[in-house]
Amino acid sequence: MQDLTITQVDNTKSLFTPLGSRIRILLKENPTTGYRWKLHKYDSGIIRLQSDEFVAQQGTLIGGSGIRQLCFLAATVGRATIELRTMREWEKPESVLDTFVITINVERNIP
Repeated sequence: MQDLTITQVDNTKSLFTPLGSRIRILLKENPTTGYRWKLHKYDSGIIRLQSDEFVAQQGTLIGGSGIRQLCFLAATVGRATIELRTMREWEKPESVLDTFVITINVERNIP
């Protein structure tokens, strides 16, 4: 089964994926600035979070930028919204620098 890979250019889109597929969200991040992508909310009844990790870019020095990678499993047919926010955890919610929202439509059969 093919994975659905989502990047920043897909922000605010509504995408379709078959039941049982993996959904990978890849967003640029530089954690040394203090700003990190955090999963704000998602529909855990439709999709299941499998992993959330920072992957440093190859060839960059310590403290360099990389990719925040979140992987989900399309577990149940339905519509799920995923919202991520980039912010400094120790600051107030008003300090959100950016928001990423995607709608995932999980279907039994996709032609």
